[in-house]
Amino acid sequence: MITDEEKRKEFERAAKPLIRFLRRNYHPHVAAYVDSCSAELLKGSRSAFVAWLFCLDDAGYENRVKRIAESFGYKDTSILPPRP
Repeated sequence: MITDEEKRKEFERAAKPLIRFLRRNYHPHVAAYVDSCSAELLKGSRSAFVAWLFCLDDAGYENRVKRIAESFGYKDTSILPPRP
């Protein structure tokens, strides 16, 4: 893992060209997986976003949904859907 500020900056400098390449050439559902020997493009075709919500208790679910809504700028979270 990144252990110091210089390594963090170096990692950021290395990642920016790949991020720029993805943004210019692919849609937002394409991601790159890079390890020490290869690089792979992955395309998400279906999301399992809701699945992990079932692992949260009721309070955890409501807090998470509220934070997500607020991050999108919704002020009134009372209109959010109940737990599935």
